[in-house]
Amino acid sequence: ESAKVTDMHLAQARAERDIDGRIRALRNARAFVGDDDEREAMVLRLLARALQDRGRKHGAATSEGRRDLAEAAGLFEESDAFAAAGEAFLELDDRDRAAMAFSKGGLVERVEEVLAEQEREQSRTRRLEDRFRDYELFMQGGQREEALEALEACVEAAERKGDYRRLLSDLRGRVLAQHRLPLDIGGKSVLLVGRFPLVLGRDGEAGLPVRGPSVSREHAEIRWDEEAQRYLIADRDSRNGTKLAGVDLGGVVALPPSARIDLGDSCRIDASVVAGESTPILRLEVKTGIDRGKLAVAAPGAIPLAACTAAASSAADGSQPSASAPASSTALVPSGAASASVRFERGRPQLGAPSGTLLRLNGAQVAGPVQLIRGDRVEVGTLSIVVEEG
Repeated sequence: ESAKVTDMHLAQARAERDIDGRIRALRNARAFVGDDDEREAMVLRLLARALQDRGRKHGAATSEGRRDLAEAAGLFEESDAFAAAGEAFLELDDRDRAAMAFSKGGLVERVEEVLAEQEREQSRTRRLEDRFRDYELFMQGGQREEALEALEACVEAAERKGDYRRLLSDLRGRVLAQHRLPLDIGGKSVLLVGRFPLVLGRDGEAGLPVRGPSVSREHAEIRWDEEAQRYLIADRDSRNGTKLAGVDLGGVVALPPSARIDLGDSCRIDASVVAGESTPILRLEVKTGIDRGKLAVAAPGAIPLAACTAAASSAADGSQPSASAPASSTALVPSGAASASVRFERGRPQLGAPSGTLLRLNGAQVAGPVQLIRGDRVEVGTLSIVVEEG
C-alpha cells in the first residue's frame, strides 16, 4: 500500500510545473517510502534537487534561499550523494561541511581543493581585517594618505567591496590637495593658502576666489619673490584692471606692508604683510563686494596658527595688524597654540605642533603631524578649530 501511495506522489511531482507543488509532492512521497524501499535514496535526491532549484531561485543571500539550500545539502548527504552534498555546502560557503562530505565520498582531490581555498579565504580575511585596522588607526592619528592606501588594499582584498568602496570614495572627497585649507576659528572663516602665485578672481580654484560684476575669472595675482623675500602683485590682463592704493597697476609691483587692492570697481581687498617665523605672512580681507568679509592668510612656507587667530580676531574687531608685529605674537592666541603651524606638502595641509603641545583630532589625542581633511575638529592647547566642509 505504501509503495502505491509513493508512486502516486512521485507521479504528481513529475506532473507539477510549480516548484512549490513539486516539493510538496516529493515530501509526501518521502513520508510514505519505506526504509527498505530501494527508491528511498532516489526520493531524497529528487527532493534535494527541487529544494536546491528553489533555493537558487531565491538566492543564497536570502533566508529562504539559505534554508532550502541547507536542507538540500543535508538530503544529499543522507542519500549518500556526497559529491552533490559537498557542492551544495559550498553554495552556502560552508567549506568545513563540504570537505567532510567530499571526504565521505572518497573525493580526495576535491577535499584538498576545498581546504586550499579555505586557507586562501582565511588568509584574505586576515589581510582584510589587518588593513582595515590600519585604516582606522591611520584615520585616528591623522595619517590620511596612509589611510587611503589601507582602504585601497581593503577594496582589493574584499570579496564584497561595496562598503569599502563607499568609505574610500568618502575619504577621497574629504582630502584637501589644492594648497588651500578652509578653517573655522571661533566662528570666523579663515582660508589658508600655501601656493604662489596666489590668484585673485572668480575662478573657484583661485587662491582667493572673489566675485563681483567687475571681477574677471583670473583678475590679478600675488607672487612670492624668494630672493627679495617680498610679495609682488600684478594684473592678469583683467577686463576692468587692478589698482593698488588707487593707482592702476602698470606691471609687477612690490606689495607694501599695508595696501588696498581694487579689482575693477566692485571688489576691494585690504592686504597686509606681517613678520613670520621663516617668511612674511600675507593677510587678505575682502572689504567690499559679494564676498565681503572673506579672509585669507597665505605664505610660501609654514603658516603659524597664531597668524590665523590674530587675523580672525582683528577682522572681527575691524583693526589692522601692525607690519612690525610678528604673526606669531601670542597676545591673541589661546594657550598652547602659539607655536603650532600649517604647511602644505604636495598641496595637502599638515598641522604640526612642538612636542608637549596637547593636540586632539576629533576628540582623540594624537602626536602629530596631522593631515587635515574636511570635517576635522582639532584642539591645539585651548584653541579649537574646524576644517570647513566647503
